[in-house]
Amino acid sequence: MMNNNLIINEPIKFLATILVIDDLPENVTILADLLTLRNYDVRIARNGQLALTSLEYFTPDLILLDIKMPNLDGYQVCERLKANPKTAEIPVIFLSALDSAFDKVKAFEVGGVDYITKPFQELEVVTRISHHLNLVRQKQYLEREIKERKKAEEIGKEALQIKSRFLANMSHEIRTPLNAILGIAELLSFTELNLQQKDFINILQSSSNHLLLLINDILDYSKLESQEVKLENQAFNLTQLIEEILDLFSVQANLKGIELYYCKSPDVPTQLTGDAFRLRQILTNLVSNALKFTHQGHIIIRLSLHSSQPLTVCFAVEDTGIGIKKEATKSIFKAFSQAENSTTRLYGGTGLGLSICQQLVKLMGGKIEVKSEIDQGSTFWFTVPFSNYSFPKLIEQCLLEDQWVLILDKNVIRRQIITQYLTEWKINYLPIFPELFEKQLSLITQKFSLVILDQKIINNRKLIITLQEKIPNSKLIILSKSPDYKIPDYLSLAKIFADLKYPFKPSILNQCLLEFFSGYSSFIRESLEDSYHKNTTNAKLLLVEDTEVNQKVIVNLLNLLDYQVDWVNNGEEALNKLENNHYDLVFMDCQMPVLNGYDATKKIRKKERNKSHTIIIGLTAYSLKGDKEKCLEAGMDDYLSKPVNLQQLSQMINKWLKNQILDQENPFLEAQLLIPIQSNNEQNYFKCSSPIDFERLEDFTGGNNDFAKEIIGFFITDMFTYLTELEEAIENKQIEEVKYLAHKIKGTSANIGVKYMPEISSRIELLATTNLTASQELTLELKQIFNQVKTYLPQNC
Repeated sequence: MMNNNLIINEPIKFLATILVIDDLPENVTILADLLTLRNYDVRIARNGQLALTSLEYFTPDLILLDIKMPNLDGYQVCERLKANPKTAEIPVIFLSALDSAFDKVKAFEVGGVDYITKPFQELEVVTRISHHLNLVRQKQYLEREIKERKKAEEIGKEALQIKSRFLANMSHEIRTPLNAILGIAELLSFTELNLQQKDFINILQSSSNHLLLLINDILDYSKLESQEVKLENQAFNLTQLIEEILDLFSVQANLKGIELYYCKSPDVPTQLTGDAFRLRQILTNLVSNALKFTHQGHIIIRLSLHSSQPLTVCFAVEDTGIGIKKEATKSIFKAFSQAENSTTRLYGGTGLGLSICQQLVKLMGGKIEVKSEIDQGSTFWFTVPFSNYSFPKLIEQCLLEDQWVLILDKNVIRRQIITQYLTEWKINYLPIFPELFEKQLSLITQKFSLVILDQKIINNRKLIITLQEKIPNSKLIILSKSPDYKIPDYLSLAKIFADLKYPFKPSILNQCLLEFFSGYSSFIRESLEDSYHKNTTNAKLLLVEDTEVNQKVIVNLLNLLDYQVDWVNNGEEALNKLENNHYDLVFMDCQMPVLNGYDATKKIRKKERNKSHTIIIGLTAYSLKGDKEKCLEAGMDDYLSKPVNLQQLSQMINKWLKNQILDQENPFLEAQLLIPIQSNNEQNYFKCSSPIDFERLEDFTGGNNDFAKEIIGFFITDMFTYLTELEEAIENKQIEEVKYLAHKIKGTSANIGVKYMPEISSRIELLATTNLTASQELTLELKQIFNQVKTYLPQNC
């Protein structure tokens, strides 16, 4: 019987190529003789640069790498090997006279698979080489096996894929005329109609939206059944995602008189890494269901920490709706199933939504459940694990600490949510029930410079007059539900700092508080405007669309928003139009004759290079996996799936145009809040937050102060080099080098706990391909932080 185990000192049965990288001739001679005798093909490189150059022409099976060499040391060589996809998988064994634990740990951190100390034993070298080559061969064998099995599985899935493609194409064909039907119906709703005509339009819109929901659900269900849904893994802001969902349902909730709330536990991170699109899809489905079956009361989206290892967040959608019978909850997640047969007739729906949610949650590694009682409401909750997360701490949050806020609101739930966020922001507060105002009047002092109160309370004449007399220098933040409420004569307009409309959004309240306590008094009271953001910027738009009916629909919708719109029929005409005119934003259809939207966008970006950037939003009637990525890869900034409505167009324009203007005008938005490192103000921001996370540094060094100082010294030396090289790479437009250096800075700064640098360098890495100008500006911010770290460390270590 053949023995498959490798016999020590026996030459391996296959020819392997080994690259030896060492600057000392005697070491190279010894290793070459030793390995050649054992039937290895040995190649020599006398320094790191020569080795990297030679690897452009051949790929060895294994590399023996010395550490101490001129110009590039072994660590740097290994890092570059691992950063290059062509050489990343080659096993690297370090062979060095250095024998400290620090050197060995660093060797493994940069990607080495083994470490042999000089002077070495010949038997040890040969055995370790044989072992790692065997691992390589086993890995290659397994990869072939996996590839063959995947090929067999793909053949088995062919029928499902054909079905999925058929449904996707049918979806596209149905969406195109549906876009016209919904668009014309929406345009008609803005004209003068009698009651009967309005009723007809409502039926038309309701039926068309139901058809669109049916198309989307069937398409999603088909993708899940054929296992075509692949999860993304990208960083996203959790608060922003939830608040976008609040915006989506705010009008519908207000029309039904339903209170819509968002409540997040402080231990739930703000920045997560995962599939934001699928998470939004699940929550949107659950909130939509809650609104459908709730006629009075409230809906709360609650976020809490389910577990910390791994980090798992629990998302719950709680309503005060009609509830579900206990026996029905057992089958409610099955496809084409609803609580009762009468539910579909009464409320509509496909019976696929919850089944899709369950499959998506399972795909994301979590579980979904429901708790419900008839006439008491329902709570659907699900858990999702996340790999990476962070709690970004904006330095300006220190401005909120120890401030005093008075809360006047009879709504218990809203008051609890507000106080929870004020506690998280370290603000002192006093919640008062309006009916107990007189009894607690003695508790209200001049330290309360800000009052948060419900819109209904301003009609309480006695309370408002007493409040103005008690704390005359205070300002009011009014939480308003109705956009057209009247300010009574006895309430001075000068007392009102801001109007924040329902549903309550913590980020808006936070921004408002920051502006108030910072003395920046230009908070824009836009919360009383209607749900569509009309053009106040004189922005000029271009529509590129080949279908005449879609042209008419979208142009008229944009005209309703007061935008000036030009339109052309294909990408070629768009290029000519852009050659002679400036447009603030372009809506670009993807499928067109002559020149499609993808190719037109690529040509536009090529002409722009690093000049002014035209915002391009893709429009497509397809809803296939990869459509969004295809738009972004072509150079588009965002994408909308047809059919589009007035609200979607308004929100998209507002996202890309209006927010940019606010970013320039308002220094308290997140983009500028990130790191105000240098300030002419007397306040020392680092009293609130040091640039080093010392807990992380202590964990890394095991509490050894000498080792910590040594590590910090290495960091300062290396970071100076990295930042210098990063600036040069950006200047020379070396995109891959920019990505590589940004990745290095991110890892190095995160390892020893330098704050802010990992987040900024991560943004540079992402922006390198599309916006080197922004990368250059972010690099200046990195240098500012680095200077602060250099100044801060000698005084505090």
